Amino acid sequence: MSIIPDDLKMQTFPCPSCGQFISSDVTVCRFCSAQITEEVRQAAVQRELGEKKNIFLRNQKNSLITGIVMVAIGFGLFLNPIISARWGSTEVPCLSPILIPLGLGVIILSIIGYYKEKRSK
Repeated sequence: MSIIPDDLKMQTFPCPSCGQFISSDVTVCRFCSAQITEEVRQAAVQRELGEKKNIFLRNQKNSLITGIVMVAIGFGLFLNPIISARWGSTEVPCLSPILIPLGLGVIILSIIGYYKEKRSK
């Protein structure tokens, strides 16, 4: 997330006529000279913000899955000597104490980020 609010950022959107990306503060497309009305501008900027929000939410879901996999691998490495007795000389790998808390941290941060973004605007 950014420190600058979305209202203060320069927004761009594709021109409805030619598809080239233009700034949200112009009234005429510099590529095809099409008139850009306020309604078209607002709709395009809102659509662009919606797409950015969906991408962020998808990234948070992917982070959640990554955290779950990290915790599962950590527990699997921790339980490996207990489950498979034929590898009796195998000890608990030193990655296990790192992966479990790290995975839990990733899970917590992704859930917090997901719900913050879901509640915003």
